[in-house]
Amino acid sequence: MAWSEKYVSPSGAGLHDGTSEANAWTWAEAAAGYAAGDRVNCAAGTYSESAAVAFSTAGAATTPVWFRGYNATIGDLDAMPVSQRTPGVDMPLISHTANYSLFSGSYCNLSSMAFTTSDTARPAMYSRSTNGWIHRCRFEHTGSGGSAYALDKNAAHGCQISNCHFKALSAADFVVLMAGHGDIHSSVFEGGKVGVDLRGSKTCPLTNNLFFNQATHAVQLAGSVHTNITGCSIYNTGSNGIHITGQPLIATIRNNYFHTIAGNAINANSAVGGVAISDNIYHAVTGSQLNNIAESIEFDDKTDAADQWLSSTDPTLSSASNGYGVANLIESVGPATYRDRGAVQHGPSGGLLRVDMSGGMNG
Repeated sequence: MAWSEKYVSPSGAGLHDGTSEANAWTWAEAAAGYAAGDRVNCAAGTYSESAAVAFSTAGAATTPVWFRGYNATIGDLDAMPVSQRTPGVDMPLISHTANYSLFSGSYCNLSSMAFTTSDTARPAMYSRSTNGWIHRCRFEHTGSGGSAYALDKNAAHGCQISNCHFKALSAADFVVLMAGHGDIHSSVFEGGKVGVDLRGSKTCPLTNNLFFNQATHAVQLAGSVHTNITGCSIYNTGSNGIHITGQPLIATIRNNYFHTIAGNAINANSAVGGVAISDNIYHAVTGSQLNNIAESIEFDDKTDAADQWLSSTDPTLSSASNGYGVANLIESVGPATYRDRGAVQHGPSGGLLRVDMSGGMNG
């Protein structure tokens, strides 16, 4: 489509009408001024916000809205891994000391943006948008409280989340609350109480994600959730890897790697059926591999007697591992510390075949 290009900078500029970099909107002015079909180019820097900023104008299927960050030239962050950017320096950082940015208009897309807050009662970003996507973004909550989420995605339908990094410091709160339909892949979930809380009668597959250092569970299924959890690495949880509190109508859990799990790898509060489990790898699981899982299909699950990641800074599976199709393996690089290394799986010869997942949407 032919976008209508608009521009935003931390302090705005010139006429503040968004028509050029020399006349850029502020963040709050953009919320009041954008329209369907706009591609809103947001300059790198720190946007210091204290009031709530609400983006409620909707796009449409043929005229969506796209908020995209850039550094020196328009579009220069479209293909850069999120780990190789510093929010506020070479990508835009929307920094809230109170309140949050709220996106409620449908067909609203975000890329190469970062959001953070220390507000103890609100998330770093609240999204009610439907039929949009969030790509190559960072969300961090530095406070603690009843709703201290990195992202609160409470919308009924349609959101694809890919190649993002989510972080929460509080051991009492979720990293991401997902209360609507969606698709989350190739993303990193760090810290918090629960990595992703899926709730309600919704469909949301989780594919090729990395979960690490959650105080309780990496993934919590709270309600009649339809989900496929495939190709994820779940590392160092304080309790269970995947925790089921409701009766999932459809749940397939396969080709995942559970590593250093203080509780059960896959746990349910009470016996549940309708869960198909296969081809997972378990290492250092303190409790059971499966607990209270009934009527499931279980085959070819393996246990690695020793840690098969090459090192703490290069957790690629070794050729001796039983790992198959485990994704989002990471390495220490850049300001975000971690970068997606793609899936690694055994090839027919017993070697390793790398499947690059780092490109994702838009290259």
